[in-house]
Amino acid sequence: MNTGNKHVNDDLLIKYIIGEAGDQDRALTEKWINESDENRQRYIHIKQIWDESSEVISGLQADENAAWNRLQKRIKTSGSAPGQNKKNLNLRWLQVAAAIIVAGICGLIFYRQFYLPTNLLTYKTQNSIRTEILPDGSVVTLNAHSTIVFPARFSGEQRNITLAGEAFFNVQPDKSKPFLIRCGQVTVRVVGTSFNVKSNAGKTEVNVETGVVRVNNPQSSIELHPGEKVTIRTESSSAVKEASKGKLYNYYITKELVCEQTPLSELVETLNKIYGSDIVIANSKIRSLPITTTFKQQSLNDILDVVSKTLDVKVRNNGKQISLY
Repeated sequence: MNTGNKHVNDDLLIKYIIGEAGDQDRALTEKWINESDENRQRYIHIKQIWDESSEVISGLQADENAAWNRLQKRIKTSGSAPGQNKKNLNLRWLQVAAAIIVAGICGLIFYRQFYLPTNLLTYKTQNSIRTEILPDGSVVTLNAHSTIVFPARFSGEQRNITLAGEAFFNVQPDKSKPFLIRCGQVTVRVVGTSFNVKSNAGKTEVNVETGVVRVNNPQSSIELHPGEKVTIRTESSSAVKEASKGKLYNYYITKELVCEQTPLSELVETLNKIYGSDIVIANSKIRSLPITTTFKQQSLNDILDVVSKTLDVKVRNNGKQISLY
């Protein structure tokens, strides 16, 4: 630093930066800054240190004026000789600035880690299927026309997910941090398991493949084990737990329709969703007829032909609607 003017030191530079220099000192400092490139670079360097420290601690509502006054008071009452104070002042300010930066950065990191809200990610599918790995390593496969919202980082005591539509989850085990899926008023709670959740058309259905799943709504709490499912209707909040008959729920992953004593009504509902068809069961007596077979990427006409021959039902297609009777 150019020492042509001994009155301009780091102490005065910081006073100038924070607006505490008097008129005479301010004019003196500005003149000194413009005397040489070396002086200007020194000023820029000190200002950068101060700005960085102030920026870090501003979020913690630090009062830099109060900090300055406390520091000045300590300098005046330290008992050191004036010459010694001037000699060590540059080092003191650098130490103070460094301490502020370190403390501020540590506080900011802690704040962001434990208190700052995490950015939410939203994945939405249209006519396709999408598989994603969540922040904890869990894998989710979204069916078409579905939306999932989750944080970029799971913090706190839970792993929270919001789902609209249908998805299959393979959750990484973590007993200390349960995995929660919210579908309106229904909450699915697991620790580590694989299961399918479908929430649309006024109802939520959960099918468990592995592990244990607890499904809660305002009226009930139901525990599900592998091979079990629950259906909860939004209007009545009624929950029906039963054995899963086949694996129609994961057709969008396996590309198979596995029927194991599956009621005809369930198969028809799934076919309408897959093929966008309008199949109706005209005869209520055949709704519960069970069918056991596996369809592997077959056409709708082929599937209906098998259904007709297996269950001895008739199929009528008028071009817009298909009736079973």
